[in-house]
Amino acid sequence: MDVLVCLTDSRTGGPQIRSLSVARLLRERGIETSFLFPPGEDVFAERLAEEGFSVYRPHFSCVHPPARVFANLNYVGTFPVSVARILGCIRDLDPDLVHVNMSFNFQSAVAAYLSDAKVLWHLNDVNAPWPINRAVATAAKAMSDTIVVSSNVVNQHFFVEDWEGSETVYPIVDTDQYDPLKTFVDKNPLHEMVDIDASTPIVGSIGNVNRTKGYEYLLRAVRHVVDSYGPICVPIAGSILDTQREYYRSLLKLRSELKLEDTVHFLGRRSDIPQLLSEFDAFAMPSVAETGPMTLMEAMAMEKPIVTTNVGVVPEQFVHKEHGLVVPPADSESLGEAMCDLLNEPKKCREYGRSARERAKDAFSVDHIADRHIEVYSSTLEP
Repeated sequence: MDVLVCLTDSRTGGPQIRSLSVARLLRERGIETSFLFPPGEDVFAERLAEEGFSVYRPHFSCVHPPARVFANLNYVGTFPVSVARILGCIRDLDPDLVHVNMSFNFQSAVAAYLSDAKVLWHLNDVNAPWPINRAVATAAKAMSDTIVVSSNVVNQHFFVEDWEGSETVYPIVDTDQYDPLKTFVDKNPLHEMVDIDASTPIVGSIGNVNRTKGYEYLLRAVRHVVDSYGPICVPIAGSILDTQREYYRSLLKLRSELKLEDTVHFLGRRSDIPQLLSEFDAFAMPSVAETGPMTLMEAMAMEKPIVTTNVGVVPEQFVHKEHGLVVPPADSESLGEAMCDLLNEPKKCREYGRSARERAKDAFSVDHIADRHIEVYSSTLEP
């Protein structure tokens, strides 16, 4: 079986990392994956090439935020040409199945629909506002042989709540790579970057800096923790993209206003996530909207005590006071109180961590998700 995965972004992010992880596993099972996405950053493309995956990079534009009027006009104006370019790549490769990844990937969806390949459209975000989400759903139903969602939350976002026509495939986490017993920390990278007293608890967070991550709520929660519990260290690892510079500056201003410059540290993009997680005493996920997210699953696999907002797969796969603590999104007070609860109950934290890892192994492990992809791909290809 040959599969072409189509993405709208060349940058290394959650969908790209998930797609590569699955491609590696499927290759071991005799399924070859190729990738298609537009020109831009080369890091992900180079990584794919190093691992022997074919990469197609036709020129096509993407949907932009509404304020970028001219960019969106260019998207509309070049749509037919973009479809033709992608369709040419599909016909050259002649895959059995085209995996259209990401919700706004309309050009790839249309091109795949016009080809001889089967079409699977993977909806994996909740960023599309109404009525655009309904338009995406209508297009997916019309052009796809199979619709995949990354959680029930995504299904409810795009379709009427009781619609059962989609397949749910959760994100993947490598529980061997993210294993507290196998993660070797040689030089304590976090302690090299930040001046931390050995007795200071570390409550970290991971995720690219953007508004959906809810970092402003985390900062206000940290102020509560420092006032109520005492000093802590809060490293935040994640890329700061050019499109999010304004938001990042607002976070720095808020950090200054809250007098947390020596407490909260933005580390930027990191490639040593398992090592960083191993140094965290607890993990906080303050997101206001998510589908997965991968970082939560990675923290679960690393047996970290977790406080998370009730977003993405959390209502489906993360039980309050069994796998960690769950709080409402955009609620700094509840988040701060939960962080204090974790710090004050180390025995309970160890129980949460062990339980969270077991859930990660059961629901998100490499073998489980690979088998699920094969099951969905195979059913899509059935006559």
